[in-house]
Parts: sequence; C-alpha cells; structure tokens
Amino acid sequence: MRIRLISGLSLLTMTFSIFVFACASAPVSTKNIASEPANSKDVPKSKDESPQSANLKYAEMSEDEKLSFVADKSNEFLSLFPAKKNDSIDGDGLRAVKEQVDSYFKRVSVKSVKSSECRFGDNLADVLQRGKAVAPDLSSAFVNQGLPAQLGLYIPMIDSEFCPCLQAPTGTLGMFQLTKETGELYGLKTVKGATPKKPDDRCNPKLSAEATAKHFKKLLDVDFGNNSIGAPFAISAFNAGEGSIKRLISLINESNREDFNYWTLRKALLANPEKAPMQFLAENYKYFPKFLAAFIVGENPKTFGIEMEPLSK
Repeated sequence: MRIRLISGLSLLTMTFSIFVFACASAPVSTKNIASEPANSKDVPKSKDESPQSANLKYAEMSEDEKLSFVADKSNEFLSLFPAKKNDSIDGDGLRAVKEQVDSYFKRVSVKSVKSSECRFGDNLADVLQRGKAVAPDLSSAFVNQGLPAQLGLYIPMIDSEFCPCLQAPTGTLGMFQLTKETGELYGLKTVKGATPKKPDDRCNPKLSAEATAKHFKKLLDVDFGNNSIGAPFAISAFNAGEGSIKRLISLINESNREDFNYWTLRKALLANPEKAPMQFLAENYKYFPKFLAAFIVGENPKTFGIEMEPLSK
C-alpha cells in the first residue's frame, strides 16, 4: 500500500490550515473554497451553455466562460472512465479546480530558465515540454494496463512536474514520488537511502510509470471502482493511501447514500475539519482538483497561449 507522507512544505501548510480552521467562525474557509451557487446557471456544465468560449484563449474568457471551460474539460477527463450516476462536480469543486488552473496559468509568464536543474515552479511551457519528452513511455505504461494514458501523464505533472528524480523531504522519490515500499511491491529495485545522486529504479521514468500503472490498476479495479465515481477516489488515494480514503468514506457515508461521490466527501470534511486527518487538511483536499487542472492545461496548451500539441497526442 502506498501512503504519501507529508512533506516539509506540507507540514507548514498543515500548521496554517489548522490555525485557519480553528479560528474561523464558519466551518469552511471562503477564501479558498467558494460556497455552492444558488442555481445551476451559476455553474455552466457544457459547451452548449457558452459556445463563445470554444475558440477563445483563457486570458480572453470572462469568469463565467472560464468556469464553463473548466467544467467542460473536467467532465472530459471523467468521460475516459465508464460513466456512473451522480459523478458530476459541484460548484465548490468546480471553483477549486479553476483556482488551480489559474495558478498554472500565472506561470505562463514566468521567465524561462535554461538549466539542467529540474524544479517546481518553472515556466509552464518548460514543464509541458519536459512532459512531452517522456509522454510516450508514461502513456504506454498505463495503456498497457487498460487505463487512460492521461492518468499516467498528469499524476507526475502534479507530483514532480516531470522531474525524473525529484525527492521529497520524506524520502519519496522519482517522477511519481513513490515510497521505497510501494516501488518494491510493484517490481522496482529500490535502494535504502536512495537520493538523486544515488538513484534507484524510481528515478527511471519508464520503470516507475509501469509500477505506478500497476498500482492504479489495483486502486481502480479492487479498491474504488474503475468508473467515473471511483477514479477521483483512486487518484486521491494515490496521494493519501487507500486505507485512509476508505476510512474517510466509511466515516462520512455511514448511510451508504447513492449520490455519494468524491465531492460529497471533500465538502463534508472541509465543513467538519475535526473529522479529517491532518494530511487531508494540509494537502489531500487539493490533490484531485490540481490533477484536473493539470489535465486541463496539458490537454489544451494552445488555449493557455502555449503553441504545442496536447501531451496525449
């Protein structure tokens, strides 16, 4: 089982998050998580509702057009899996995804630095070019497991920004930020105390993609369901550990509601932070929204002013 430990940066974030949740009079911070809109017109769901935005650059869109675009493309990702009822994103979730998209978009204007050093925060076009270089190996690893190529492309975008041997303070290593135990479980040769200067198989993009694809196969087929309801839970579990997400589902969905999905879980935990693990409050509640944002940017680079084809092409 892969359990992502909290990085040093996440620990700082966690401290701040706990302070916010403890001091706020409302249960959910409205600074980062907007409330549910009063009616469905506030959250457009399809291109038909905003046809003008189809050929617009992101910078040219109104806020409503941006929300429509983000909703459209989020649903596009979910359509890669067999459809299940009640899989739609809610208003709070949509705004959380848009917040992450906006964060990526700001990096279009970051100065491009020509360096052999691979790091977080680089110019967005440079990050996507790194991804393009390894996309064939990442895609084929997931397709060979019967999974969408896009799953294998955008997990490393959010975990390492396609840096092949990035290491977190907790020791997770490589493009997919695998622990030593998870790497070994899925066939990688790992080394105790491995680092970017003393790498192991986790720093090989092709091998680590193959191991991660096997892990996702298990998360989807065994743990959460290989469908549009299970996929968000599986992606969240890749970050937090399947045991943690299963416990949270059991805690929040005691009555086995038919309309229960990832967004229901997320909203309930943000409204009741005392029920949520610290890792969720520090990092995990942003993980799937950020994944969708990476998918949206990477599959639509020209919309964001980057002249290249989608990573999956």
